[in-house]
Amino acid sequence: MRARPPSETEPRRRPALEPETPGVAFGADSFRSLQRVSEAVRERIKIDQVFIGSCTNAKIEDLRIAAKILKGKKLAHGTRGVAIPASHEIWLKALDEGIIEVLVRAGF
Repeated sequence: MRARPPSETEPRRRPALEPETPGVAFGADSFRSLQRVSEAVRERIKIDQVFIGSCTNAKIEDLRIAAKILKGKKLAHGTRGVAIPASHEIWLKALDEGIIEVLVRAGF
Protein backbone atom coordinates (compact mmCIF):
# COMPACT_ATOMS: atom_id res chain seq x y z
CA MET A 1 0.00 0.00 0.00
CA ARG A 2 1.33 3.46 -0.89
CA ALA A 3 0.08 6.89 0.04
CA ARG A 4 -1.15 9.25 -2.64
CA PRO A 5 1.37 11.84 -3.82
CA PRO A 6 1.22 15.03 -1.72
CA SER A 7 -0.18 17.03 -4.64
CA GLU A 8 -3.32 14.89 -4.53
CA THR A 9 -3.64 15.02 -0.77
CA GLU A 10 -6.19 17.43 0.66
CA PRO A 11 -4.37 20.02 2.77
CA ARG A 12 -5.43 19.74 6.39
CA ARG A 13 -4.56 21.88 9.36
CA ARG A 14 -5.55 21.54 12.94
CA PRO A 15 -7.08 24.58 14.59
CA ALA A 16 -4.54 26.21 16.87
CA LEU A 17 -5.13 25.72 20.58
CA GLU A 18 -3.02 27.32 23.25
CA PRO A 19 -0.74 24.94 25.14
CA GLU A 20 -2.55 23.18 27.98
CA THR A 21 -5.97 24.16 26.60
CA PRO A 22 -8.17 21.06 26.62
CA GLY A 23 -9.67 20.37 23.22
CA VAL A 24 -12.55 18.17 22.22
CA ALA A 25 -13.21 16.42 18.91
CA PHE A 26 -16.74 15.71 17.75
CA GLY A 27 -17.15 12.90 15.26
CA ALA A 28 -14.52 10.97 13.39
CA ASP A 29 -12.80 13.91 11.71
CA SER A 30 -10.99 15.75 14.49
CA PHE A 31 -9.29 18.05 11.97
CA ARG A 32 -12.62 19.68 11.18
CA SER A 33 -14.42 19.30 14.49
CA LEU A 34 -11.85 20.27 17.12
CA GLN A 35 -12.84 23.01 19.54
CA ARG A 36 -12.04 24.09 23.06
CA VAL A 37 -13.78 22.29 25.91
CA SER A 38 -14.92 25.69 27.23
CA GLU A 39 -16.79 26.25 23.93
CA ALA A 40 -18.49 22.87 24.25
CA VAL A 41 -19.53 23.72 27.82
CA ARG A 42 -20.87 27.11 26.73
CA GLU A 43 -22.90 25.37 24.00
CA ARG A 44 -24.09 22.81 26.59
CA ILE A 45 -22.73 19.87 24.60
CA LYS A 46 -22.60 16.80 26.83
CA ILE A 47 -19.19 15.15 26.81
CA ASP A 48 -19.77 11.46 27.48
CA GLN A 49 -16.25 10.13 26.91
CA VAL A 50 -12.76 11.52 27.44
CA PHE A 51 -9.94 9.75 25.58
CA ILE A 52 -6.26 10.43 26.09
CA GLY A 53 -4.24 8.11 23.95
CA SER A 54 -2.81 6.67 20.77
CA CYS A 55 0.79 6.76 19.68
CA THR A 56 0.71 10.49 18.94
CA ASN A 57 -1.38 11.88 21.81
CA ALA A 58 -0.17 10.09 24.91
CA LYS A 59 3.46 11.07 25.18
CA ILE A 60 4.68 11.71 28.72
CA GLU A 61 4.33 15.46 28.12
CA ASP A 62 0.66 14.99 27.14
CA LEU A 63 -0.01 12.90 30.24
CA ARG A 64 1.69 15.50 32.45
CA ILE A 65 -0.58 18.20 31.02
CA ALA A 66 -3.65 16.00 31.53
CA ALA A 67 -2.62 15.31 35.13
CA LYS A 68 -2.07 19.02 35.77
CA ILE A 69 -5.57 19.79 34.46
CA LEU A 70 -7.25 16.86 36.25
CA LYS A 71 -5.48 16.98 39.63
CA GLY A 72 -8.09 17.27 42.37
CA LYS A 73 -10.97 17.01 39.89
CA LYS A 74 -13.38 14.26 38.91
CA LEU A 75 -15.02 13.37 35.62
CA ALA A 76 -18.72 14.17 35.60
CA HIS A 77 -21.09 11.36 36.57
CA GLY A 78 -21.72 9.21 33.51
CA THR A 79 -18.57 10.35 31.70
CA ARG A 80 -16.19 7.58 30.72
CA GLY A 81 -12.44 8.26 30.92
CA VAL A 82 -9.89 6.26 28.93
CA ALA A 83 -6.15 6.92 29.04
CA ILE A 84 -3.73 4.83 26.99
CA PRO A 85 -0.06 5.82 27.21
CA ALA A 86 1.78 5.60 23.87
CA SER A 87 4.17 2.90 25.08
CA HIS A 88 5.00 0.63 28.00
CA GLU A 89 7.98 2.87 28.80
CA ILE A 90 5.70 5.92 29.02
CA TRP A 91 3.26 3.96 31.19
CA LEU A 92 6.07 3.16 33.65
CA LYS A 93 7.31 6.76 33.69
CA ALA A 94 3.75 8.06 34.26
CA LEU A 95 3.28 5.52 37.05
CA ASP A 96 6.58 6.59 38.65
CA GLU A 97 5.64 10.30 38.43
CA GLY A 98 2.22 9.76 40.02
CA ILE A 99 0.37 10.66 36.83
CA ILE A 100 -1.53 7.36 36.71
CA GLU A 101 -2.76 7.93 40.27
CA VAL A 102 -4.07 11.39 39.32
CA LEU A 103 -5.89 9.93 36.31
CA VAL A 104 -7.39 7.09 38.34
CA ARG A 105 -8.55 9.46 41.10
CA ALA A 106 -10.14 11.65 38.41
CA GLY A 107 -12.19 8.71 37.18
CA PHE A 108 -10.13 7.17 34.39
